[in-house]
Amino acid sequence: MSRIGKKSHFHLRDKDVEKSENPKNDRNADRLVELLSGYDVISFDLFDTLITRPYDSPQELFSVVGEQLGVVDFKKKRIEAEILAREKRFRISSGTRDSGIKRIFLRLRNKICVSVGGTQVGDYEVTLAEIWAELSTLVGVPAKEGMQAEIEAEERLCKAISEMQIVWNRLLAQKKRLVILTDMYLPQEVLEQILAHNGYAGYERLMVSNTYRKSKADGSLYEELKAAYPGSKIVHVGDDPVSDVRNAKRHGIA
Repeated sequence: MSRIGKKSHFHLRDKDVEKSENPKNDRNADRLVELLSGYDVISFDLFDTLITRPYDSPQELFSVVGEQLGVVDFKKKRIEAEILAREKRFRISSGTRDSGIKRIFLRLRNKICVSVGGTQVGDYEVTLAEIWAELSTLVGVPAKEGMQAEIEAEERLCKAISEMQIVWNRLLAQKKRLVILTDMYLPQEVLEQILAHNGYAGYERLMVSNTYRKSKADGSLYEELKAAYPGSKIVHVGDDPVSDVRNAKRHGIA
């Protein structure tokens, strides 16, 4: 139904409202809550929708981790390790030696699912442990130590988007069924801690791509959402025009 961009505007696929201003006050929050209240299940993206980091790019956090670990060019190596991990995941999940995608597309975060005859044959969804299995040798840091540094940085720097907390709490007060979907490599328990620390409680499910090995980016995680709530009227709210808007719509979610 809606897209929340980095400029904090809501882009609503609604016949009556195409765009509303950033809900910095109760009036605008009420407007969004009114739009969402007509659905049985309300799904939210996590990062840049409910939670934000103090950077224009989430990869800037890698620079912070690199400084903490004392590793030169850590950001570059961390990005490369994730690419390697995703390529390896595809080879394992598809049973092929070919990654099926140009490395440049992975750099642009277009994590697609390759299919043959409509049947999925591979995915690129990886865990933080799988990334650090590649990264440890590149940076000379034990995987356990590096993972802990990255997790601590995420927990320290992630903050709630206050405008969305208003919306979230009002929907909870209406006893709405709230779900969170995220394409993310962090462990589910870490994401649960980040949400709890930032005041997000009461959700029924936290559906993480690396747990399901399915994603919003290829649309397959939306099928899992629909399977969890058969026959329900579902809406998804997020900031990415492809993963959160177009793909949701393609899979029958508002």
